[in-house]
This record gives sequence, structure tokens and C-alpha cells, in this order.
Amino acid sequence: MADELKRHPSLLGFERLAEARLALNPGDEELSSMSALLKGHARKLARYRCSKCGFRTREYHWNCPGCSGWDTYPPRRIEELDSA
Repeated sequence: MADELKRHPSLLGFERLAEARLALNPGDEELSSMSALLKGHARKLARYRCSKCGFRTREYHWNCPGCSGWDTYPPRRIEELDSA
């Protein structure tokens, strides 16, 4: 995971790396703080995108506010779709 982050750095990637390392070292206070900080910033930047009209939003909607399409949001954030 660390090598992939060197090639393609992303806030979401660093958030996941911190979570994985924290699972291995649950008592590490600094790592816990860093993980919480990364999670908070990643959540602020989270966006979902309608696959029908491209409408972007911070919240998941079953019914798109842009085109009124039903179930047109993939179940992942844009950051996750772009990294896949």
C-alpha cells in the first residue's frame, strides 16, 4: 500500500494506510491522532457523483437531486472510483 501511495498519493489512500497501521499498533497515540485527522479531512472532501447526469453531492441520495434518477449513485465516493 505504501508503494502505491508513492506512485499515486491521495488523501483517501493515506487515510486507509493510517487505519491499517493503527490496527497493528492500537496503542500508538500519535498514529491514532493522525488517523483521526486524515479521516476528518477525507470526509470533508467526499463527493458522490450521479452516473446518469454527473450531479455531485456530499451526501448519498437514492434519488438524484439533479436529474431525479433513482439509484444512480455508485455505492462508493468519487475518490474511490477515481482510484479504482
